[in-house]
Amino acid sequence: MNERRYTQVVLRELKRLGELASSREHDSRLKEISTKLNRWKKGSMSSVAALTEIQRLSGASPLVWVDKADPGIHAAHAFASGFLKKKDFSESAWKAVEILITLAEI
Repeated sequence: MNERRYTQVVLRELKRLGELASSREHDSRLKEISTKLNRWKKGSMSSVAALTEIQRLSGASPLVWVDKADPGIHAAHAFASGFLKKKDFSESAWKAVEILITLAEI
């Protein structure tokens, strides 16, 4: 798939949605790390277990944003992963990637 199949307006929106999804994913990971640290502070998790979890959460993102890749695929994957909601999309952007979202949810 090629970026040229999107209108300029939709392409800009898909790139914005990619940034939004990435930010939400980072927020989610940081919240999980905070939870692990709090469990360690309370003594309900060992330091080894806490560090192991923090290292896991600090690893590569499941949402891999490749600059040259189709931004519609990124948006579809982010939707299927729960980092984007339908309300985040304009009607035109949703229609442009709806089939990709269906495929990402399979």
